[in-house]
Amino acid sequence: MKSANINNRSQCAINMTRRYGQTGFSLIELLVGLAIGALVSLVIMNVFSVFEGEKRTTMGGADAQTSGNIALYNISRDIQQAGFGMPVTVAGGQNSIYKCDKVAQNGALLDLNVNEFSPLVITNGATGLGDAISVRYSNNQTGGLPTKIISRVSATLTVDNRMGCNNGELALQVSDGAVPSCILQPIQSTAASATPPYSTVTLLDDTKLKNNGYLYCIGQWNNFTYQVRETAVGSGKFDLNRQVTRITSAGAVTTSNVTIAPEVVSMQAQYGVSATGSSNTITLWTDATGIWAPGNLSAVNRNRIKAVRIAIATRNPLREKAAVTPNACITMYGDCTNAASVAAIADGALQLDISDAAADWQNYRYRVYETVIPVRNAVWTKF
Repeated sequence: MKSANINNRSQCAINMTRRYGQTGFSLIELLVGLAIGALVSLVIMNVFSVFEGEKRTTMGGADAQTSGNIALYNISRDIQQAGFGMPVTVAGGQNSIYKCDKVAQNGALLDLNVNEFSPLVITNGATGLGDAISVRYSNNQTGGLPTKIISRVSATLTVDNRMGCNNGELALQVSDGAVPSCILQPIQSTAASATPPYSTVTLLDDTKLKNNGYLYCIGQWNNFTYQVRETAVGSGKFDLNRQVTRITSAGAVTTSNVTIAPEVVSMQAQYGVSATGSSNTITLWTDATGIWAPGNLSAVNRNRIKAVRIAIATRNPLREKAAVTPNACITMYGDCTNAASVAAIADGALQLDISDAAADWQNYRYRVYETVIPVRNAVWTKF
């Protein structure tokens, strides 16, 4: 009986071995499983890579849009201020700053001409990255009001009033005559005159000061120049830069640079001009070339400038592996050769050349923004 039990147990063990001894995977099954897992992982990583690339492209496009908006906002804000607080034409027009004689700069004292004291000046092709726009205005609300010069002793002028004249700020003297001499100097002191109701204003230096004409106390002189620049030579990085020019109370001219928006690679600008200075109807859009170039700009033509049209190109900072921009000429409607751009160009849309931005310019995506900004203080002033 005992022997039978042992035999039964042995048989059960043999049966269990047969039943459960083959429960693992074969080598072929393992290899197939690994292959399927690798394929699934590859698909997932590929989808993730495509999604990540699309995300970077989208985010880069949003960055380009933000840069364009910031750039146009800053330029528009200053152009709308252009000419604020600047002297207006007095009776007869002889003492208008827009008829100042062209005199070279004299050390720390600025002798001004029609171009240097214009509210808005475009320099065509100032850099290989497009045009430069210079904007000038005062922060003194009474800057455009003249005070008559009664007499002069050295650098002290006796005037009929000193309203708006403050120590350390700037004053502009415009002499009498059909072609007046103009000079901008810091104010050193003001006082009541010994012969009421007159006042005295003492300037920094008597060099080239005249005994007659008008004095304009213009406060702080704002001179901003916008242009596209490469942040460092050979870096391939670009931005919209604003150069700020100031005149200190000691008469020194200082400049500083401020980055306004990154990845701006080109800027083009045109004047909107009227038939006459007294008209506000724009009859022509023109580049700053020929008679409209800074060195050739006459007072008559300068007074016809009533608006400016600006186009800027911003770049998606993501460099694509393949070329994605086939044409270096673009407008706000895309490639210059497409139907929408051709029609827009025929209607006067600005064209931008982005080939100067970098040798690999075709591997980037671009956006173009265009706007028209009225020069309000020129529109409101009748010359």
